[in-house]
Amino acid sequence: RHLATAPALWKMLSQGYKRIFEGGGSMYPDDVDICNCGLDLEAAGNGAAWKDPLAMLQALGLEEGSLSWRMQRHGAALYWHMATTSGEDAGGDLNLLRDRDVLEVACMRGGGARYLCDVLGPRRYVATDVEDEHLELCRQSKSPPCLEFANANASKLAEFFEADSFDVVLCVQSIAVFADPR
Repeated sequence: RHLATAPALWKMLSQGYKRIFEGGGSMYPDDVDICNCGLDLEAAGNGAAWKDPLAMLQALGLEEGSLSWRMQRHGAALYWHMATTSGEDAGGDLNLLRDRDVLEVACMRGGGARYLCDVLGPRRYVATDVEDEHLELCRQSKSPPCLEFANANASKLAEFFEADSFDVVLCVQSIAVFADPR
């Protein structure tokens, strides 16, 4: 509802994102597979309960404290926050995804999907993106059995999936690059 009242702001934001990514470029280092603005849960006062992805960071071989390490860790924190918070409950519901079917819209490199599958236990997690290049990167990394990747345009999801196929639909930050966020 707020986006409808601020079309000029939305247009400016989406054009800015498009300029960043024109020509297939990326603002994220190649060794980072969770691509979003990130969240510092400790600074926000919510860091006590989250599943810090230290094992994932070590498996990726990222140097502790490096830019890539911080981007990956804070990116995971934003995924954690989005996947454990509903409505006004900012305390975190660790069972929000557990044993549920989840659709992620615009997963980019898929690292957030892998992280959530590892720590929150969904029954099925389908991570979508419209870019074949992103999906190829997703499929090159080892993924949990519940995770699958699919090419699907966010504005045409009804053409790819039947109604009521998923219990939860998640979109982390990517809505800013959609031509029409509705």
